Amino acid sequence: MIRVYCFSGAGHSLSVAEAIAGAAGAELCEIGGDTVCEGGTAAVVFPVYCEDVPRPVRGFLRRSSPEYIFYVAVYGGISHGNALIRAGREAMRGARADGRPVPVTAGGAYIPSGHSFLEEHAGAASDSEEPCAGQTARLIAERLREPRPAETGREGGPMRRSVFAGLFPALRSRAGVKIVRSELCDGCGICTAACPLGTCENGICGRRCIRCLRCVRVCPRGALTGRTAPFLERWLRKKRHECAPRLFL
Repeated sequence: MIRVYCFSGAGHSLSVAEAIAGAAGAELCEIGGDTVCEGGTAAVVFPVYCEDVPRPVRGFLRRSSPEYIFYVAVYGGISHGNALIRAGREAMRGARADGRPVPVTAGGAYIPSGHSFLEEHAGAASDSEEPCAGQTARLIAERLREPRPAETGREGGPMRRSVFAGLFPALRSRAGVKIVRSELCDGCGICTAACPLGTCENGICGRRCIRCLRCVRVCPRGALTGRTAPFLERWLRKKRHECAPRLFL
């Protein structure tokens, strides 16, 4: 059994996951607070936040026990750090803590995408995601159908993890991005139900908010917007790179 598990805020990772699931003929499951994978082969698609694995994905990896697992890190054209290795460590940590078999790493991929905090944050796929809809998705699908052990590799050079990546990431995201609710909000509660950490209440985000912008994406009335602080927007535009997908098969 092959399943593609995805955590996506603004929608870029979901676009990539849909392409992989389509190529593999696999079921697509969005990662929620109680999502778990037991047995079979899993592809786990997630966005890179501060060169790391998002909190909901870390929880999913720690409680899941697929036989084979393929990691797909979608990053906004800046640095992906060592997100694939960090994801593998989370899965290993959870398995060993519970006495479960450690999932076999079947491979990994870094997929560049639009950045959620720039003009792409409405959730549309960017041009840089297009390769995943074709050859890259097919290569990943082939590995999912015939999984075998693989090494994701340790990144070096200019794409290695920054020493500042883990410095108060939640506080930095709250300072850099503000979720604004307009008068269009009618209190429907869709954003509340969609929030992966249960910290959004009709467009008002609590302290546990990780600024994934899922609430912005799902709002049917367009009542929510993510406003980026000028200092963060300048930094993001300066630091962006144009990179091709990287596969570790």
